[in-house]
Amino acid sequence: MKGYIKEQTYCRWEPDTYYVTDRNSFCCLTNQQGEVLDSLISQMYGEYYYSLLLNLFQKIVLLKLANEYSQVKLESDREKVEDLIRSITRFSSEYFFLELASQTQGREIFVQLRKVFGTQELYDDVRNTLSSLFKYQSNFSSERNGYLLLILTLYTVVSGIYGMNLTIEDLKGDINWDKMAGYSLFEYIALITAMSGLIIGILLGATSIYNWVRKKRRVKQD
Repeated sequence: MKGYIKEQTYCRWEPDTYYVTDRNSFCCLTNQQGEVLDSLISQMYGEYYYSLLLNLFQKIVLLKLANEYSQVKLESDREKVEDLIRSITRFSSEYFFLELASQTQGREIFVQLRKVFGTQELYDDVRNTLSSLFKYQSNFSSERNGYLLLILTLYTVVSGIYGMNLTIEDLKGDINWDKMAGYSLFEYIALITAMSGLIIGILLGATSIYNWVRKKRRVKQD
């Protein structure tokens, strides 16, 4: 019992005043009277009340983020991971602070509430997990970009073999499709390389523009 009381109680003004905190309550126990009692009541309904609300808000936000990252599919939800990283970064800069309390005892009670709610441990877990997810997806993206670079390198090599000129005279003006049936192997290679290169270039350009527009819209919505 003594251990529990020591863990859950803020004893700065003992033996006259104690602040007891746990997951279900936050109360002040005192035998003070008069102006001192009025001051303690004012603090409970003012500074300490907002400390309690902020700790509850922080706990709710962190639980929400924890629930969201638990549903992430590593290979396909890159955008969702980026949104979660942006959310935890904004949360850290805008809400996860101690400056709400101006006095030393106010900050100490705020820290006591944070300790009881386990907010710091939850924050560290969410931040570390999201960082790990982001690193994993960065490595996955790097591997995918490596494959793309390999494909582009192959196109460059083939183009170099043909002297950087894959133009086929039959593709100029009105195309005679029947004539392509008599192409040699190297002419087919040149034709396939030229056509697939154009298709891949268009798709990559369109995909990049589409992803850029979506990212801008997500940032604005946040």
